[in-house]
Amino acid sequence: MARKIFRQFDRLKDGANDTAAAARGRIADTYGAARSNAEILAEKGRAAAGEAYETGRETADRALAVGREKAGELYETGSVRAREAYEAGREKAGELYAEGREYARELPAKTASGVQKNPLIALAGAAAVGLFAGILLPKSSR
Repeated sequence: MARKIFRQFDRLKDGANDTAAAARGRIADTYGAARSNAEILAEKGRAAAGEAYETGRETADRALAVGREKAGELYETGSVRAREAYEAGREKAGELYAEGREYARELPAKTASGVQKNPLIALAGAAAVGLFAGILLPKSSR
């Protein structure tokens, strides 16, 4: 009977060893498959990241080119408008210069005619100017 128990125990032990060996084999196979799958996924991830980098770079290059083009167009538009404004200002300055020149030519005649029409006002104005000049100028410069 003891032999029978020892034989059953040996069979159980052998069965446990076989089960453990099979489990170790399955674990090794599963680990190898998982590692292989992880390496494949890592490579796919690297490839996707590289593609995303290239796509981003291409997009940035296109955006830079468009920005440069727009900046050039805006520069040209601004340059044209600045030239137009300069020419308009130059023309207006010429007109104002001509008007001022004409006014300066007519001023002596207007002044003389104003003095002839109102000699007392002209005399009072001259006296007021002389009085203020005398008050404002220091005695040493007189």
